Amino acid sequence: MQRPESCTNQERAVRAALDQKGIDHSQAEVIRDEAISGTKETREGYARILEAVRRKERLIVAVDDQSRLSRNDMAKLIIKRIIFHGGRFISASDNIDTDQKGWELSVGFRELQNTQFINSLAEKVYNNQAGRILDENGSAGDLCFGYRSRLKNGAAPQYSGRGSKPEKVVYVYVPEARWVIRIFEWFDQGRSASWIAKELNRLNVPKPPGSTKKGWYTQLIRRILGSSKYAGVWTWGKTRTRRDGEGNKMQVPVAPGDEITVLRPKLRIVRQALWERVQAKLELARQTYGSKPGQKRRGPKVHHSALYPSHVLGGLLFCGACGARLHREYSKPRHYYACPTHRKKGQCEMSYRVPEERAQDEILKFLSNYLQAIPGWFDHLYAQVCTATNLRAQEIPRALEAQKEEMATIEKQLQNYLDVLGQGAGQSVTIANKMVDLEQKAEQARKEIAFLEKELETPAVLPDLEAVRRMVADLHVVLGQDEVPQVALLLQKLLGKVKVRDVVAPGKKRGYGLLEFCICPEGLLKEALKKVVGARDVLLKVTEVGPMPVIILEIGGPTRMDSWAPKIAEMRARGVSWKEIGEETGLGVGNACTAYKRYIEGLKKPDHVDNDD
Repeated sequence: MQRPESCTNQERAVRAALDQKGIDHSQAEVIRDEAISGTKETREGYARILEAVRRKERLIVAVDDQSRLSRNDMAKLIIKRIIFHGGRFISASDNIDTDQKGWELSVGFRELQNTQFINSLAEKVYNNQAGRILDENGSAGDLCFGYRSRLKNGAAPQYSGRGSKPEKVVYVYVPEARWVIRIFEWFDQGRSASWIAKELNRLNVPKPPGSTKKGWYTQLIRRILGSSKYAGVWTWGKTRTRRDGEGNKMQVPVAPGDEITVLRPKLRIVRQALWERVQAKLELARQTYGSKPGQKRRGPKVHHSALYPSHVLGGLLFCGACGARLHREYSKPRHYYACPTHRKKGQCEMSYRVPEERAQDEILKFLSNYLQAIPGWFDHLYAQVCTATNLRAQEIPRALEAQKEEMATIEKQLQNYLDVLGQGAGQSVTIANKMVDLEQKAEQARKEIAFLEKELETPAVLPDLEAVRRMVADLHVVLGQDEVPQVALLLQKLLGKVKVRDVVAPGKKRGYGLLEFCICPEGLLKEALKKVVGARDVLLKVTEVGPMPVIILEIGGPTRMDSWAPKIAEMRARGVSWKEIGEETGLGVGNACTAYKRYIEGLKKPDHVDNDD
């Protein structure tokens, strides 16, 4: 909201101060950052001053007010750097001159004062916006798709950019509200958020005002479906701005209960029954695909080959050196899996490429034999699952009774708040917040009670051990099918990750590969019992099974020359002639000599490690 003449007035005051100090300013460079807050570090003129300081130039920096240089906590540090390189800082209206004694105290005081001004201004803006929210249908710029705002008192003078803004109220914008209802109905009918976004783009539906991305997209649909404003509950002030003293800022969540929640039934767009059904489906999706308590923070999204494999080994092979997922490559007439870190960045030493057809045959052949043999640890694992199932069945009645008691307590508290409102408490923000919180707890308790009652009616009945052993053995039939996605997903459940390592003989650049993996006991049992009702809800405790053995499959092997090379070196050390070595190994003199030289040169390399032991 800076006035256009502000910079001109500041320049006039600064030149007058320089005249009083006898400083020639006829050739001075005038730097202006018009209409930009002094809290921002991205100002072009301010960046030029910082760059000159970094180049250790001797500067005389004069401003009308210290806040014109910077309002952040770094102002004093920048001024000290100017002085360190023989420069000088002058603030006309603050009467600050670094050539005078005591300037440090004045600069520090102004820095503190300017910082406090920003904090105080932010608090005033926040309180003003909060007041508008607490007013009936007041607007603080927190509008979303389906709503618009208009001036509160009818026609008002145009806003000039200075002083307080005219108050506005929110109202339902019917052309957009119709699409909001359509979005909720589509989702309730089973349409996905992705489908809804595509359909809205196909119909050329106008996007919400303020949206920067092109077209409708999935995240926008989910935000609309999860916004309680469409049900008449408006929550504001969930985050506050935090600054670091260097011009950077970020939004951080406020403490629970510090946000403002108001009930606005006149602004409801979606009827309550439809709202509750949509929220139930969203909650089910969050429970199925969202983060669970105690999980580590999620990293990158799951690779598409792990969710929708188009090849049997898709999403299964990983580099044993750097951990990267191997990429599928085509080299006539075969397909291979190679480490992308080695091929593109050269940061991984594993140059081995896994031949797809041979690796697939080796893994499927091993697993077919393994599943039909049934490992010895499986009986012990199944006994643990049966024990856990029985304990769970005993705990269900007690857990159900506890949930019903908690539900009764919540309903009693809600009734107490309703009685208070009925006695004339009006629209209390505190009561509204507590009621919203209790409603959420009540909804969660209802879901838990329904789940426990269903589990009590249909408890998990596990088959006997011999039947489960047959189920496991039958999995090898799935591995022999031609349905690639089904086979690939089964391999991922049974093996998790398959690490690929290369074995390179001394003196050579390439060798053969090793596949390392462990059978996942939990994945094996879950896959065998997936058709047993209630079995998937049992907590499988497999910690007592012990460490699973590492299984190593060789893909290829050393060549005849590589296999004979250590023995050839031993024979040469005993003085055996080349003719005798060629005849004994069957390689001939030339190949035997080549194998010997390559082996000896490889042993001499400083990075070679002999792993024969």
